[in-house]
Amino acid sequence: MIAQGNEFLIYNAETQALPFETCSVPKVITNSVRMGTAPGGLFRPVLPSEIIRVLKVGGQWVNNGQVVYTKQ
Repeated sequence: MIAQGNEFLIYNAETQALPFETCSVPKVITNSVRMGTAPGGLFRPVLPSEIIRVLKVGGQWVNNGQVVYTKQ
C-alpha cells in the first residue's frame, strides 16, 4: 500500500467513538473486528454507526476483504 502511494493509519480504538471528523475518511478497512454494542471482553466493539459517520461521501467500508458499505 505504501509503495502505491496510499496513506493509512492503523488505529486500535479504546473507546467506541472514533477520533475522526464526520465525513473525513475515504476508506475504512476492518479485519476480524468485533462489531456491535454488547459489553464485556477485553476490547470494546466497534460501532458500525461510527464507521459510517466518519466516511466521506463515496467512501467505502471494507470488512474482511469485502465492501460492506459505500456512503451515498
